[in-house]
Amino acid sequence: MDAIRMLNIQNIMAKLEIGRTTLHKLRKNNGFPAPALTVGSLQRWKESDVDDWILRQQEANAMDIVLSVTMEEVCSPEEIAATLDASGGLQGPTTRLTSRCTTMTE
Repeated sequence: MDAIRMLNIQNIMAKLEIGRTTLHKLRKNNGFPAPALTVGSLQRWKESDVDDWILRQQEANAMDIVLSVTMEEVCSPEEIAATLDASGGLQGPTTRLTSRCTTMTE
């Protein structure tokens, strides 16, 4: 059986090359995993949970790049800007973005 490697807050800050405030923001706003162990003020995270979160962030960033490249292939910069303004940015359903640009170019 493999040992579960646990990380403290200093390990995580070093691994991500961030400060304590940024780590707290990631926990609050970006789905950073909760500690796997909390005893009093002691907090420890499973390294595998942190690594999985990093992988998900990398995949999400790659998807943003693919979406923007795809939009640039079918839309002019003006159409992209208008579509993002109309949809409230990339937070809304991406099908509206794609269908509007595709329709405009057909």
